[in-house]
Amino acid sequence: MLQSGKTKSRWAALIKKLVLLAGLYVVLVICWPDFQSGIFFSTACLMLMLSMVLGGDGYGNQRVESLLTKVGDTLIISHGIGKVTIPIARIESIAIGKNYLGLIEQNNGNGYDITCTGSRDQIHHHIKNLLAEHFENCTVHSI
Repeated sequence: MLQSGKTKSRWAALIKKLVLLAGLYVVLVICWPDFQSGIFFSTACLMLMLSMVLGGDGYGNQRVESLLTKVGDTLIISHGIGKVTIPIARIESIAIGKNYLGLIEQNNGNGYDITCTGSRDQIHHHIKNLLAEHFENCTVHSI
């Protein structure tokens, strides 16, 4: 089961920022021997906290139309920095809620939780259009 794209991308963004700060610190120590690390770390921590709180990553705020696309007989789920492809015929169960879509694959129970912006009706309409006639074969739950 996938974590929400927002959670995964926040951790990825945090790790990238920490690696960047560590690299910058090493370069500053090598190039500037009398460098005061206390000032650097306090400023870096403040900037890191502000960027995480104010910046956000935007993946949890995407519309369902940009997160779910159809190519041929395959459904493509974009999450964070990756994509998952599912054959449409393997989708067995669908859960639809406000800002939420859950998909369950047939015979193995793998699930995909998608956090997006949109009402139940918008999400229902989009997934129904993507799945076309297969939508009638799926169990649909409204949550």
